[in-house]
Amino acid sequence: FELARNSQLKDANLWFLLGIKLVDGGSYPEAFESMRKITESGPAKELNFIALTWMGNLEDLMGQREKAIGYYQEALKYDPGETAIRHDQWGISINRQWIEDRLKTPFRLQKK
Repeated sequence: FELARNSQLKDANLWFLLGIKLVDGGSYPEAFESMRKITESGPAKELNFIALTWMGNLEDLMGQREKAIGYYQEALKYDPGETAIRHDQWGISINRQWIEDRLKTPFRLQKK
């Protein structure tokens, strides 16, 4: 993570892959930073939707519920209108309804 952070890496897909690996390893602050890098790179609508959703998920995991809600609300502004991504390792499929559910119930990571 440190090498990527200190580089000029601008590839949103690589930041996403790194972020997911960091989530899987329990490195939530670093995963959050990886997702934040995606939103700074000005990617496509769908990538902002996913990155902001994960930023909300990570804030929930770190006990920052109010911040999480803000990221979920921001993610909905980028809703691509269809299921954007599945994470079978955690049994989730992120779409508009899934985020609306997270506005009511905090995200909890459950490995399958």
